[in-house]
Amino acid sequence: MGGSPEPLAYETGLRSEMGDRGSDRRQAELNYDPVKGKVAVPWICWGPYFWADGVKGRKDGLTLLRSDYRESDGLHPSAAGLSKFVKLMLDFFKTDATARLWFNQ
Repeated sequence: MGGSPEPLAYETGLRSEMGDRGSDRRQAELNYDPVKGKVAVPWICWGPYFWADGVKGRKDGLTLLRSDYRESDGLHPSAAGLSKFVKLMLDFFKTDATARLWFNQ
């Protein structure tokens, strides 16, 4: 099938999230905010999660149907799926405590 099969996809996401935690606000030596002093690292953000259990969905209402993916590979989003992922990204950027500082300007 190709792509990023499970469990590799999950483990890659988890590794990315754990790496992000090293640059959070609690570690002063890893400052990304010029208001708080010398910037030592870039800002890294963990964004929305693009997984749902098909038609069963998630608690936030996201469902992913076969029609949300291209028939040719079942991995990349169709136009319908892309609109769901774009909404997740926009909602995240508009509401996340750190992202909204620069996104909503």
